[in-house]
Amino acid sequence: MTTHPNVRTHFFVALQHVIDNIRENQTISDSDITSLLQLCGDDVVAALSVCDAKGTTKSIAPSGRVVYHVTGVTGNIYTCLKEEYFCNCKSFTNFVILKGSKFLCKHVLAVLIEDALGHCETVPKSEDIILSYLKQILPT
Repeated sequence: MTTHPNVRTHFFVALQHVIDNIRENQTISDSDITSLLQLCGDDVVAALSVCDAKGTTKSIAPSGRVVYHVTGVTGNIYTCLKEEYFCNCKSFTNFVILKGSKFLCKHVLAVLIEDALGHCETVPKSEDIILSYLKQILPT
């Protein structure tokens, strides 16, 4: 499925507006949830479950490189890059990359929400550790 670039742009602008509102108010309002549901559908419920479980960790290197790890509801740990809206889960590969039917997965959405709320556990890591995380998600 090919998505028109304007649809993609509109999606991310609208999503960023909701995330900015969450960040500004430090809470998720009913209006925010409604907007997220309109944008992301059922992934919102799954993302909020991840948020409720406090399953998001933000690893940051001295250089400022950031990698997020999300513990999914199944217990699997996924690597996410927030600024790139990237996740190494199967759903991201199938629905975002291969089918193009979604713009992000529930893990990236959870990262966006948790980061906006300031709820991500932040863990300083060495540059080498962050690079090793990045190497793990690159194709070999």
